[in-house]
Amino acid sequence: MKQVLPVIEYWRRRIEDHPLHTWLVTNEQGVRPEQKLWFALYFTNFIMYFRELNLYHISYCQERTLDRQREAISAHADEDMTHSRMFMRDLRTLGWDEMLGWRPSELYYWLFLSEVNEPLRRRTTQITKLVIEAEDPVVRFAVVESIEICGNALFRHTNKLANEYTARTGKELIYWGDFHLERETGHAVEDDAFEDAVLTEEQREAARRRAIRIFELIDEQNSDMLRLAQETISQGGFEYRRGIHAAPPTWVPTIPGPEVFDFNFWPDTDAHPSQRVIQQTWRQCRQALRDSEHMGFFTADTLTEARPSCASRCSTAPRTPAARRRSTSTCCRTRSRSTRSSGRSTG
Repeated sequence: MKQVLPVIEYWRRRIEDHPLHTWLVTNEQGVRPEQKLWFALYFTNFIMYFRELNLYHISYCQERTLDRQREAISAHADEDMTHSRMFMRDLRTLGWDEMLGWRPSELYYWLFLSEVNEPLRRRTTQITKLVIEAEDPVVRFAVVESIEICGNALFRHTNKLANEYTARTGKELIYWGDFHLERETGHAVEDDAFEDAVLTEEQREAARRRAIRIFELIDEQNSDMLRLAQETISQGGFEYRRGIHAAPPTWVPTIPGPEVFDFNFWPDTDAHPSQRVIQQTWRQCRQALRDSEHMGFFTADTLTEARPSCASRCSTAPRTPAARRRSTSTCCRTRSRSTRSSGRSTG
């Protein structure tokens, strides 16, 4: 690990001097501190996904008790998975709900389909993949340590904006200010569970490679956020971008789909003789499903056609003889009453 940590330290110094960080702490005439925080609206997917990233991928869950290293990483994840809700608190404090005024369809499109946020979605997926693939605790430590260093660098610079906002408004920002920064120490764990770990060459290479990739991805994201935030401020806010990037299309052209095959994953050709019995059973089950009245529900043109018949309802009744007799009797009585009622109404 002592050969991996210097690599992480080198990249820590590089990310510290990123132009985004410099811009955040540089006073600009006519630009309020909270406006510079608008970069976060191009980072929301990652911020809100941070809970799931820690809960399902960084934490070792049931395997956390296998050793000290897994427990240390998992304990760190326990804390970090709570940070997304701090962002939601600050979003309300800053009045971004009222500032944006977006409909749910616009918000969903902005987050999950808009081209402007596509690079962030891609990087979030890549970061998640790096975590998932790092099953070895010493490798995962390097990945998480790199994420934490980048987070600490960012929040040390947003802290100045948060303090200026609080001084002017009297409102505290817990995600962008001191409260969160105290929990973003810049380290994955607070003990020496990893510092003295002896790694194999394969482990060292995996840890170095994944750590460097984390820094590269976040460096790219910081550059995008800086550009997008500056553009948004120059345009006076998000109204212009709302029309371009948050408006779902009213018409989507039909795109020819792939060739349709009558199988799921492989052609329905004759199987090996040793598997013929299984294949024949599968074919019978498939045909029975296709012939089922229940499947007709999806192709029927009217609700009357889609409604299953009495025979179909009775055929799906409980299997015990007594229960089947009760079910059949009730079904037929219902049909009889329906027939009599229909006769009276037409007479």
